[in-house]
Amino acid sequence: MFADPKVGELEAWVESTVDGKRLNEYRVEHRPRKSNRNYPSTVCYLKTVDQSFAIKMKKSASLVSGAKGWRTKCYIDGRGLHETQWKGDKPKVFNRIMETENGLLYSSAMSFAPLNTTDDENRVDIDEETLKRLGTIEIILQYGEWTRTHQMKGMNTTSLLDCTVHEKSKKMGYTVKTSDRQPIQDYVCHSVRFKPHRDGEYFYRFVFHYLPRAVLTHIKIIEDPEEKRIVLQAAAILKRRQQTHSLADKNSKQKQCPLNAIAEEEPKKRKLSPELSESHKVGVKEQPGQPNRRRCEKPAHKGYQRARKTTRQF
Repeated sequence: MFADPKVGELEAWVESTVDGKRLNEYRVEHRPRKSNRNYPSTVCYLKTVDQSFAIKMKKSASLVSGAKGWRTKCYIDGRGLHETQWKGDKPKVFNRIMETENGLLYSSAMSFAPLNTTDDENRVDIDEETLKRLGTIEIILQYGEWTRTHQMKGMNTTSLLDCTVHEKSKKMGYTVKTSDRQPIQDYVCHSVRFKPHRDGEYFYRFVFHYLPRAVLTHIKIIEDPEEKRIVLQAAAILKRRQQTHSLADKNSKQKQCPLNAIAEEEPKKRKLSPELSESHKVGVKEQPGQPNRRRCEKPAHKGYQRARKTTRQF
């Protein structure tokens, strides 16, 4: 999802490391800064997949003129991954985390997994504050200046949240667990220190609320195709019934009022027969028992008319 355009060219997303496809985002919302010590943010819902995933960010090289360095922080279910520098305009990637076990260092992929649940109150091992941050991926971006301090051996490691919630909890959903664990060798690296700029300490934040499709459908974040089909079908049936009832009511009213029937029959009586209608069109006067004769278009001669009148007197 993109940040608020007022900030500049900045984007964050989650994608599968198997096929490289971005995970579907729903209800993307930009939220302005509430105070000077608060991040402007972009928030959305994310549909989980049964594959390992990576968290990525992208920005333009000229996002903030004069910025000497960028720091990215990533939190999963409230647990922070290692802080990293972000140089240039290349995408920033969080695809594996570092874990330690029995003194050995491992690199592990991240995958979505169902929460551990129980109906026994004594086995619940999560507090209310941590419960609020379950099912979230949070990315924080700051700009300022990095300085080297000294060399050190060892890498920053992370332990993701492993907890059990009550099965009646409203926070039912998924969490993130590690997979594909691979041992790696520790090495010497430089320790660095970050000093945020006065305007860069609270620059921007992205928040993903990740849930499986079934839960997103249940809370009406996404539509169920089958449910939508049933609703449309029911609406079509209701519309047909309303049209049928309306027509039945109209016919009933016409039968109850005889004047309506007379008003409808009167124009039918006034209609001429097809033969008579044709004769009127061509100006033919119909005579019984004789073929139709065409009327003379010009009046008869006056002498002829006087002759006819004289004959009638006799």
